[in-house]
Amino acid sequence: MAISDDATLFLADFGVSVTAGAVSGLGILDQNSEMLLGDQVVSVDYALTCQASLFGTLDYGSSITVAGNSYEVRHQPMLQDDGTFCVVPLALVIEALNALLLETGDEFLLETDDTMLLEA
Repeated sequence: MAISDDATLFLADFGVSVTAGAVSGLGILDQNSEMLLGDQVVSVDYALTCQASLFGTLDYGSSITVAGNSYEVRHQPMLQDDGTFCVVPLALVIEALNALLLETGDEFLLETDDTMLLEA
């Protein structure tokens, strides 16, 4: 059986819940960090691997919930291999990031269009 026969089987073991509007499914969330300024995290990028048939038409700026956290689509989903799966680049919404900071107590340098601030 090829993976493309039933994409939900591939996502069943490692997938987390994903919701965009009225569409729900599973996806695998990857977090890639870029380390700058010593040991401080300056930027964190997220990539969601999911079914292209469900989430392949998301637009820049679309809201999406992954594993209970709010994200925003950074740019168009990129189809992988035969087009069964796509990778959606995401940015964690600041309110969700602040809630995570309160839970972990970690420090992050946050940058918006006009401000940089160190959250503790």
